[in-house]
Amino acid sequence: MENQNAEQTFRDFCDQVDIQCKRVPEVNVEKRPDYEIFASGQRVIVEVKQFDPNSEEKKALEDLEKKGLATSFPTINPGSRVRNAIGDAAPQLKALSKGKIPAMVVLQTNILNRYVRPYDIMTAMQGLDTIPVTVPEDLNISPTFGDVKRGPKKI
Repeated sequence: MENQNAEQTFRDFCDQVDIQCKRVPEVNVEKRPDYEIFASGQRVIVEVKQFDPNSEEKKALEDLEKKGLATSFPTINPGSRVRNAIGDAAPQLKALSKGKIPAMVVLQTNILNRYVRPYDIMTAMQGLDTIPVTVPEDLNISPTFGDVKRGPKKI
């Protein structure tokens, strides 16, 4: 499976839908967002992030391609790669947008559509779901389950 370049994919998308897209010039060593786009008269600051396979994922993908199955695809906490990408992008976006210009992070995965599914995005933004369980001292009484709450590890 060949990795696609997320920035090229983003530029191609902008061209296809007729959105003006300009590269943000780098200044000294300061990290800056990747692009400014102009859509419907609105300027938007954009940081593009790409998820490529790590060494464990590469091994699993090779097994999948050669054998038709991957016995050990690495597990990762839901939302963690998205959360890390947004956390990495935030200072760059804030520095240029100064809280007055809309900003966004564009995510592309090159790992079998992993890490960018709706649940990954929701978990990155709202945290892991938790369900409080109350277990009575008397084991003849069934435990009770509370309402689902947004838990730890959120942006």
